[in-house]
Parts: sequence; structure tokens; C-alpha cells
Amino acid sequence: MSEEKEMLERCSDNPILRVGEGAKRLGISRKTLYNRWSQYKTFPPLTEYSPGVRGWRQSTLEDALRKLEQQH
Repeated sequence: MSEEKEMLERCSDNPILRVGEGAKRLGISRKTLYNRWSQYKTFPPLTEYSPGVRGWRQSTLEDALRKLEQQH
């Protein structure tokens, strides 16, 4: 893990979750997370926080999944 990424995650109660981390935290596969991201227009896009570091803030990802669950 890069020093910059570690610093960002330590300094935040709302860490950046990259695709693999987000999938693991949600208990789904990376493929399922990518499918949900690409299939649903309401799912937030990945944000690039620095070169090579793309993901979602934990709260953004959790909010999007709650909205999806309410729709189904």
C-alpha cells in the first residue's frame, strides 16, 4: 500500500474503498460490484483520488447500495 493511500485512510473516518476493498467489505465479488456499478445509473461513478487510486468513499458506497436495495 502506498504511503499516500495509507495516510488518507488513517486520517479519515470515511475511508476510500477501492473496488476490491469495497467488494470484500460488502461480501460480494469484484465482478458483482462492477456489474452493479455499470448496470445501475444511480450507482455513483468511481472517483480518482490520485493517479492509480480510484474508488468510493465508504459512506457513498453504502448509501448507493441502500438505495438499490430499496428499489428491489
